[in-house]
Amino acid sequence: MNTIEYYIELRLAFHTVADQTPITVDTTQISEILHCSSRNARLLLKKMNSEGFIEWTSGKGRGNRSHLTFIFPLPSVIILHFQSLIQQNNMEEALQFLDRKEIPINIKKKCYNQLRPQFGLDLPQMEPSEDKKLSPVSKKMTFNHIVRHIGNRTSSWVLGKKIPKHNTIQWPKKDTDF
Repeated sequence: MNTIEYYIELRLAFHTVADQTPITVDTTQISEILHCSSRNARLLLKKMNSEGFIEWTSGKGRGNRSHLTFIFPLPSVIILHFQSLIQQNNMEEALQFLDRKEIPINIKKKCYNQLRPQFGLDLPQMEPSEDKKLSPVSKKMTFNHIVRHIGNRTSSWVLGKKIPKHNTIQWPKKDTDF
């Protein structure tokens, strides 16, 4: 994980805290959120502080709590991270990132709508029309299905074996078979 992913983890854990509002935290609390040791949590906090994601003041002495202030709003950081994954051609990782239940639906909609121009296709909108309402599961399945077919490499060869069935095309034998 990189720094922005750790920031998103930390920010999702404190989603009720407003931006630019200092809170008191414990390094053990942060290490539990980031799933790392207390030492690594302090290193990550220093790195996030130096990169400008947070303002962090360590508590002096033993048992004194630290002060943490989130600088960047969560929606803009999530969208920025999603765009960077798309630019790195990590489509599967980007979609898995958006599948997290902690991410608010309005941010997911913005990210999905940013994908539409990437493919040059008329992909289904996240907001269905009145006459054709799809459940969130079917919307996700439809979108993931389209993305998987577009991103599927047709040149996946296995030496000594036939081409996988999903990569083959069967042409009609006669022109009348259309």
